[in-house]
Amino acid sequence: MNEMSSQVGSSGLSFRRLAVIGKRQWWVVIGCIVLAAAGSAAYYKTSNVTYTVAATVTVTPPSLGSSASATPTSSTGNALFQGDLDPAAEVTSPAVVAAAAKGAHLPKGAVKIGAALSADQTTVSVSATAPSAAEAAGAANAAANAFVKQRITDLNASAKALDPRIRYLSAQIYALNATIHRAGRNGNVGGAATQRTVFNGLLSNAYADQQAFIGAANSVAVSSHASAYAATPGGRSKRTVAVALVAGLLAGLGIALAREQFDDKLRSSSEVPEIGPVDVLAELPRSDLGSKSATIGDKPFGELAEAVRDLRTALRFLSVKRPIRTILVTSARSGEGKSFVAANLAAAWAISGVKTILVSSDLRRPSLERVFKVEAPRRGLSEAIIDAALSGHDRPAGPWAYTEGEDESDDGRPAEEIADSEVDALLVSTGVEGLSLLPSGPTPPNPAELLGSPEFGKLLVALRERAEVVVLDSPPVLAVTDALVLTAQADGVLLVVAENRTSRSAAQRALRQMESGLAPVLGVVVNRSSRPDSERY
Repeated sequence: MNEMSSQVGSSGLSFRRLAVIGKRQWWVVIGCIVLAAAGSAAYYKTSNVTYTVAATVTVTPPSLGSSASATPTSSTGNALFQGDLDPAAEVTSPAVVAAAAKGAHLPKGAVKIGAALSADQTTVSVSATAPSAAEAAGAANAAANAFVKQRITDLNASAKALDPRIRYLSAQIYALNATIHRAGRNGNVGGAATQRTVFNGLLSNAYADQQAFIGAANSVAVSSHASAYAATPGGRSKRTVAVALVAGLLAGLGIALAREQFDDKLRSSSEVPEIGPVDVLAELPRSDLGSKSATIGDKPFGELAEAVRDLRTALRFLSVKRPIRTILVTSARSGEGKSFVAANLAAAWAISGVKTILVSSDLRRPSLERVFKVEAPRRGLSEAIIDAALSGHDRPAGPWAYTEGEDESDDGRPAEEIADSEVDALLVSTGVEGLSLLPSGPTPPNPAELLGSPEFGKLLVALRERAEVVVLDSPPVLAVTDALVLTAQADGVLLVVAENRTSRSAAQRALRQMESGLAPVLGVVVNRSSRPDSERY
């Protein structure tokens, strides 16, 4: 039952993806239709209308006897049957085509001649195709007359070709008669008489075939002439344009379906359930801030600001049962906007009156400093962790190793002795009231080891004492292990996916890796959403 349900669910998602093809790949369909329309219009404009009409010719095939297949002793016999007098070949012969073009007063290439023999082989339809109905009728009649003339000539030639055979057989019979006459005196004429009987039969058949050819030649005639009124137009047709438009539409849909089948990118928030059992906490539209180095603090009443406040509200609801004070923001790959989301989420908390600290814990490619246009101090997060490690190596190992009687922070971790002046010196003003930034500092050779060190845990304890919310910006999950290491210090993880950029496979792998971390995945934030304004109220 579960397997069937999963299959139905998968099928439903596939159909849902196909249903929105027209919204996402409309340009493919329209492009194919435009190309088809342009091609058909060009064909319609350059092609010419032609007309076809036919004349009918009666042909009586000669009823031949056995002479056509007999093999006489002389080599003069079968030469006359070498063409078989094929009507179709005769109609399309060069002589008939030339006569048709002359009859239509057109060059040879402008006229097309065809022939169709009836089922009983008694009539031949001689058709002609020309630029006008009158020219087609003239060409068809000229071709029919030329065919009749050619047919009569060929039949008479075949009849005349039997003359040598008849003469040969007559000579043989005359010789046998003489032989029989001489042998008659002796009374021994049996063999010669038999041969004479055979040759008499062959001679009779030859005479019959000759008369059949002559009779067939006399019966050839045009039974119906071609008329311009009966001509049918062809070539260019408006139907061609309609067919081309339909073909363009089908081709466009086929290409769009193929692209959709092989395209693995997330196209909308409705497809997020395909990557795993996570909720969409917010959809952030494309930035309306006008600059990459700007936050919702510069435009607090814009569309993006409202969407970020939706995300902040969703996190507040999630904090009802379990406090969420340290939030890790990451993505599957780079370029999906996780630093942008982290910066604006922190700004939203600060604008609402919640003291917030934003930590640039992406020690490999930090970008928060550019977002807030602050000059990165020489001693940032990386230097602070290294200095703490060098100066406090004799302290208990790890943020959870403490002796009885030490104070604990809100989450049970020990409040290590870190001078307030040292922590305050690391924080930089962002220009948003209530929001401080801890820059990343110089890029270290071992970022993952620094972020997983006890010293970093101690620093976060100190930061949580100074702010109600701490937002961590981390490297992408699939690029390095930093994000997974940081889950040990966070209360929850936000996975950022970018519409039309993040692939399903990458998002699924990232989600599986984050689920193995110590902090739960709170939900997904869809960045650069193209949801219509009408859906946002």
